[in-house]
Amino acid sequence: LERLRFELRLAHDLGILSHGQYHHAAGMLAEVGRLLGAWIKRDNEGRVDQPN
Repeated sequence: LERLRFELRLAHDLGILSHGQYHHAAGMLAEVGRLLGAWIKRDNEGRVDQPN
């Protein structure tokens, strides 16, 4: 995710993406980050409940 954020900023800085395209893609990437974080949290909580 961090690599994608870097690549997105770089593309914007180099003029490959417009300001609007950058903000749209950044918003989508933020949503992916939230979903991934929730998925990881749920997976970790499931592991705590399982006996060793």
